[in-house]
Amino acid sequence: MDGITGQISARDGGFAGILHTTGELNSERSGRAARTATIFIAEDCEGDLLLLRKALRENRVSAELLVARDGDEAIRIVDRIDATELPCPDLIVCDLNLPKRDGFDILQRARRSEKCGQLPTVILTSSDREEDRQKAASLGVFCYLLKPMDLDAYLSIGGTLKALLPMSGTTQRLVRQGRRPGQRRSK
Repeated sequence: MDGITGQISARDGGFAGILHTTGELNSERSGRAARTATIFIAEDCEGDLLLLRKALRENRVSAELLVARDGDEAIRIVDRIDATELPCPDLIVCDLNLPKRDGFDILQRARRSEKCGQLPTVILTSSDREEDRQKAASLGVFCYLLKPMDLDAYLSIGGTLKALLPMSGTTQRLVRQGRRPGQRRSK
């Protein structure tokens, strides 16, 4: 697991997994001060988590990962972010098919959040149902991605996530304007 260190903590009867993924953007390696991004991931499949970590590392993304392995846990994390017990993430990546509560429950809670309401959000799921895509769009999801079956395609997801992080000035400007990447400015 080169490049990954982990810290798991369980407080208040809940779980918050914090994993540090290091990459070339790390200030120690690049010689300049770089802010480490925080990505909140709601995903129950360990294999998909490992592939996401590898995709981030392959795309030289330095990020702290807040990981929830079921819907209830994800809701508790959003509650803890609102209570300033956890840092506000820069990006949310959410599977739709989670135990206990689905990804839509998490997205709805995140959108009501004072701290997370405007964050870029990515759905990474196996569901290709049109109803799911439409519901995700109605909740302001920036990207709806199907989980690839091919390793190279999965690794390319890291580039998509990197482009959505605030380190990308374009994404930061779009969020401030209330727009999503690829969305045209209304006149």
